[in-house]
Amino acid sequence: MIAAIGFKDKTVAVMGLGRTGLSAAKSLLAGGAKVIVWDDNENNREAQSKPRA
Repeated sequence: MIAAIGFKDKTVAVMGLGRTGLSAAKSLLAGGAKVIVWDDNENNREAQSKPRA
């Protein structure tokens, strides 16, 4: 994955938690951004809010 370092220390919103949205959010996080995500589908939101081992 390529870290999106151009967004370091910035707040970025990602709308949609499909494959592309998740990839974008992970890239932004790896680059040091604060990421806020949203998806209209409640199941997608819940799935992404659960802690991972």
